[in-house]
Amino acid sequence: MKTYSTAAELKSMYNAKCQWGYHGAEVFVWETLILNGVDGAAQSFATAQTKALKAFVRAFCDGDMGDDYTYKVVGEFFAQAEVVDAFDAFIAQWHKEDAVRQKEQARRKEFEAKWGFSSYDLVNVQELSIRFPGHKALLNGVVISLQEEADYDWTYYAKSYGHPKKTVTGRFVKFWRKRGNKHDRIEIEKFSTANIIEAVAKYFGVEKATFNKLQTSPYFSIEKRRETKAFTIYTQNFAGEAIGFCVSDGKTTYHANTQKAAVDGWREKVAKAKVAREIKSGVRVTAEVLHDRYGFCYPGIKEFATACDLDYHKSYTIAEIKKALASSPQRRMLMVKYKSEIETMLK
Repeated sequence: MKTYSTAAELKSMYNAKCQWGYHGAEVFVWETLILNGVDGAAQSFATAQTKALKAFVRAFCDGDMGDDYTYKVVGEFFAQAEVVDAFDAFIAQWHKEDAVRQKEQARRKEFEAKWGFSSYDLVNVQELSIRFPGHKALLNGVVISLQEEADYDWTYYAKSYGHPKKTVTGRFVKFWRKRGNKHDRIEIEKFSTANIIEAVAKYFGVEKATFNKLQTSPYFSIEKRRETKAFTIYTQNFAGEAIGFCVSDGKTTYHANTQKAAVDGWREKVAKAKVAREIKSGVRVTAEVLHDRYGFCYPGIKEFATACDLDYHKSYTIAEIKKALASSPQRRMLMVKYKSEIETMLK
């Protein structure tokens, strides 16, 4: 069992291992040590001792480490075995997580050096949206992004917003292959997920896959990955790559970018189905509302909205959704794939 008998030793450890400034040290000492690291133990300590540690944090951050009182109270605090054990356990866990963070940071730096843009801007091809123009997808070594061309009338200003009149002249899915620095683009009618996926499929020469009610695009093929007692895990494949996961028990289905997210989402959706509340007439709902209330997955909501010619980012009443579904040319397909969700949402 390691002991931390003086504030000087504690400060030395932070400077050597954490290499943080005083403000960072305050966050680390107070939030993690008290709130996270030894929360249970700290709650049982006398108020005076808790105040003493706060005094140490303030002194630590102000650089006033020569105060005998500060040395004394910190020594007393860390002399307690349960505090030391909890602190050591937390420090060990912190360093494990820090190793993962360092590895991820190195990976991101390597990615940026190779491609010339941050991996934070990298999204799944299904998530490309003109609302986030900096986002890019990477598929088979090709960088995919969206491009909009427009004319602006600077002599005309909208009274409500005060910006120039904008007339869109072209919408494109752009492809860039670093090898050879080659750029291509395919024009689409509007920036819907279906149109974007279709353009990408055209670029890579991907044919429509055999229909499967688990797919969120006709160009995605479904492959079984693993079967459990409660559900089966599948991958959604596109252009030779797995771009998403799907979990289903034959009744409830959930899609996500990672296997863990798909499994967690499926379990949450099953739980929410047991306590689902009807949406009142006239109430406007969004994709977020459907996800939070019923546990619906966003890829499924997006496909449903596109098929019904609804804007995924806007809100609608249940009556408006019913009307859009009734007039959709893809109504039969939607009733096959999303029968339980439609019944839950439109009951």
